[in-house]
Amino acid sequence: MLEVKGLSIHAGTFQVKGVSFTVAQGGCHVLLGPTGSGKTLILESIAGLRRIQAGSIWLTGRNISRTVPEKRNMAYLPQDLALFPTMSVRENIGYGLRFKGMGKKERAERIMGLASRLGIVGILERQIHNLSGGEKQRVALARALATGSMMMLLDEPLSSLHCSLRREIWYLLESVRREHKLTFLLVTHDLEEAFFLGETISIMHGGLLLQTGTKKEVFNSPASLEAARIVGVENFFPAFVQQVGENYLRLHSPSLDTFFKVKRCLPGGLFKEGDSVILGIRANSFILTASKDNGKDNRENTVSFMVEGVYEKGTNTTLLLKHARDSNSTAVAELHRNGFMAFPGQKVDLVFPGEEIMVFSAQTG
Repeated sequence: MLEVKGLSIHAGTFQVKGVSFTVAQGGCHVLLGPTGSGKTLILESIAGLRRIQAGSIWLTGRNISRTVPEKRNMAYLPQDLALFPTMSVRENIGYGLRFKGMGKKERAERIMGLASRLGIVGILERQIHNLSGGEKQRVALARALATGSMMMLLDEPLSSLHCSLRREIWYLLESVRREHKLTFLLVTHDLEEAFFLGETISIMHGGLLLQTGTKKEVFNSPASLEAARIVGVENFFPAFVQQVGENYLRLHSPSLDTFFKVKRCLPGGLFKEGDSVILGIRANSFILTASKDNGKDNRENTVSFMVEGVYEKGTNTTLLLKHARDSNSTAVAELHRNGFMAFPGQKVDLVFPGEEIMVFSAQTG
């Protein structure tokens, strides 16, 4: 198990402050956040490549905060893969084994076993500059696995791959992790990658850890407005708390000229009547119907919008929408292609399901 406790790091004027999280033995934990949020600084510090200013790093009950990198028993896979261009694939994979005192025969068996598992036996004698992107990923993974380290640190190693190849490597990584009972700490800004590979997730922004928990927790219940943006919530509208019930809130949004009943359970005492809040909802949570608005006030949880743009992508369609009476209020909705069909200029009703609405404090974001 890896434990990071109150980690603080300085890099010029940028700071990572008081970050704490745990990676379970044999699990995959993801540091998710935009570029420049401090994810790589944390990974480099855990690997021993960067000095920390405060906090501590523990691996299987041992404080490794001041341990030199080569004695931390971790495999590090950086974003650029750091393959040696003057060595063959075979030499790259076996590079670290020479320093472990492993005999020539044992090294050859280890290299061949990994190459067979990762499907790269046929390229063992090739030079790195002759490899495709996917082949380089597999070679780098084989080299990391060759050392026998049970903890792997992965710093966006798949960011340069195209979509289909990236998914192929996701399946490979997940299979290898489970087969070898490895522990992964993965850095990414890709939401789909985080939720495919991760079991638990820490959301980073501006050097701060916004939230940590299971992927279901952070996806369904983001703790702040910024965390919600990072986990893919697209639509936000200002509102006021009109009524606080036992298991619901009633909100009023002046910009949408509509009342909303929020049915999801909220922590008791979190909001009170009159509070200024932000209503959030995902693009794929709306229910769309042909508009029944007759010019009167909108119905509860239902708002009339005009379709501004229709963009088809695979089996889904993305709609850009503008409020029927306030052009400054816009929304993004995502539909399955086999469902409701829309066209530019059409007036539609957006239903906000009460259990899908998220509420955030407007003061803290």
